[in-house]
Amino acid sequence: MDTPNRKLSEAKALLDAEDFDGGAALLIEATKSAKEGVSGIVEEAIASAQSNLEHSRRLGADVHKAEELIAKAREHLEEGAFEQALMTARESQDAVRARLDTEKRFAERSFQAESTIRRAKKFGIDVLEAERELAEAIRTKKSDFDTAMSLAEKAYGTAEQAIEAFAPILTANLVVRSPVAGEWADATLTITNAAKALAKDVRIKILGDAEVEGLKDVAAIKAKGVEALPLRVKMIASGSIPLAIQLKSQRILDGKDYATEVIATVEVAGSGPAHAEAQQFQAVKESRCPMCKGLIKVGFTVKRCPHCSADMHEPCFARASQCSACGKPVGEATRMKKIAFKVG
Repeated sequence: MDTPNRKLSEAKALLDAEDFDGGAALLIEATKSAKEGVSGIVEEAIASAQSNLEHSRRLGADVHKAEELIAKAREHLEEGAFEQALMTARESQDAVRARLDTEKRFAERSFQAESTIRRAKKFGIDVLEAERELAEAIRTKKSDFDTAMSLAEKAYGTAEQAIEAFAPILTANLVVRSPVAGEWADATLTITNAAKALAKDVRIKILGDAEVEGLKDVAAIKAKGVEALPLRVKMIASGSIPLAIQLKSQRILDGKDYATEVIATVEVAGSGPAHAEAQQFQAVKESRCPMCKGLIKVGFTVKRCPHCSADMHEPCFARASQCSACGKPVGEATRMKKIAFKVG
C-alpha cells in the first residue's frame, strides 16, 4: 500500500499548489492502486480458504457450508465490496476449521465405541445393539452429522454398559461367636459374588476397634460363587462397636479396580460383670417388667438384671437377649451374636 499513499501525498501537494488537473489525475491513480492492493489481499484470503476447503474435502469432511461462503466472497469481490468479501472469506476458513474439529471428535468417539465393542466381544459379551448404533452413526454422518455424533456417543455408552454389567458385585455376611471385649472369638466372613463374571484379586480389610487374625485375601470368586473365610476377632471395647469392612476386587475383563465399604455394628459383651448370672428372687414390692410392661406383684418369682438390677418376669428373662432397661446382654452368657450385612 506504499504506492497509493505516495500518490495521495503527491496529489495533495499539487492541489495545494492549485494544480487541480494534476492532483485529480494522481487521486484517480491512487484510488485505482488502492483497489488493486485490497483486491489482491481479498483474492489471497479466498485462495487460502479454497486451499483449506480442498484439504478438508480430501479428509472426508463435509465442506458444503464453506463452499457457499467462498462463492459469496467471490461475488462481493466482483461487486467491489472488498471488506465484506474479506470477512466472508475468513468466515469460510472458520467454518472449515470448525468442521474439522467436529470431524475429529466424531473420529475419536467412533474409535472409542469400536474399541469397546471389540473388547466386549473378546469376552463373549453381547453388544449387538452397540454395533447397530455405530453402523447407523457412520451411515448418517454425511447427511446428518449431529445425529451421527449422537449415535456414536450412544454406541459407546451401550458398549460400556454391557461391559459394566460384568463388574464384581460382592456381598458379605459376618458371624462372630460370643463377642466379648478383650477376648478372641471365632468368626466366619462369607463373601458372595452376585455378578455375571468372576471377581479376581479380592482383598479384604476389617477396620475399627478390633484385632483380626487369619483373614486372607482371595485369588478369585467365580460368578454367583461363595467363599467362606474363617478368622478370629478380638473386640477392643464393649457395647455397640462399628467396624468398617472394605472389599476391593478387579474385573476379569480388563483388571479395572472396584472398591466398596460398609459399616457393621457388633454388639459386644463386656468382660467380668457382664457375665454375671442374673439372680432369682421373690419380689418384695410391686413393679413393672421392663420386657413385657406387665405387673410384677409381691411374691412373684423374678430374675434381676446383673447390670442395672431391674426385675423381670422369669419367662420374659428366659426369652431375652438383652435387658430392656439398660440394654446390656442378659440370659445365656454364651449366646451367639450374628451380624449380617450387605456390602455395596
